[in-house]
Amino acid sequence: VARCVIHGLPAQIRACSAAYFQLTAQDRYGYPCAAASIAARVWYGLSRELAREGESRPGIAGSGCECELLECHLMDSPPEDPEPKITAWFDASRPGLYIIEAWGRNAPAAMDPAHVQVVPAGADASRSEILTEDLNALLNAPLHQEQYLRIRAYDQFGTPCECGGDKVTVSHTSDVCAEILVQDGEDGWYQVKYVPTLTGEGQMFVRINEELVGGEPLDCKFFEPDSVITLEKTGSRTDMTFITTDL
Repeated sequence: VARCVIHGLPAQIRACSAAYFQLTAQDRYGYPCAAASIAARVWYGLSRELAREGESRPGIAGSGCECELLECHLMDSPPEDPEPKITAWFDASRPGLYIIEAWGRNAPAAMDPAHVQVVPAGADASRSEILTEDLNALLNAPLHQEQYLRIRAYDQFGTPCECGGDKVTVSHTSDVCAEILVQDGEDGWYQVKYVPTLTGEGQMFVRINEELVGGEPLDCKFFEPDSVITLEKTGSRTDMTFITTDL
């Protein structure tokens, strides 16, 4: 193999179970080479400073750098393909920096490594969570008072999302009523502000990208706050006259 080039890997991708790219390999005469003649490897967790042409790589055993060597799969294109290419893929389910190297098996060093930054995938409603204390408050929410549902978004691999932009919607059954506003923290957190306007018991539906958070609706109960009983103190003794104040 005299020439080996990596194609189809942008500088940044979302986390996925398999990140695909292609390799073009040619011998010294320009003829395509098969996958069996190529060696490829993927480093996870390295810095962007990668030595080339046979020099020691950061992260190799004994260097003191934290990294992990991942498996890279290779597959030849069909024989009838007019422009033969090698399809390759690796597990990119964890956010972080990946460095991909490919070279001829008889070559002394890797050629033209590619750097790919993997960011968390879009939020997965089944993995995302609403804070327990907010769920409890939803079961006993007073009218005309601001309440909140805080949502921590996770991707399909259980990795906390670090950015926003997902479609978050909230609705409820007709036996309750509330003013609702969704706020995107743009850091993987979403906040639903709701103000109950009608007493009753029903259900609230919180969705991320059209799917229910946690896979089921949320029970809710809105109530009219009772009058608050206070005591008026006169002099050294307590006057037990009840004074009621509506909140």
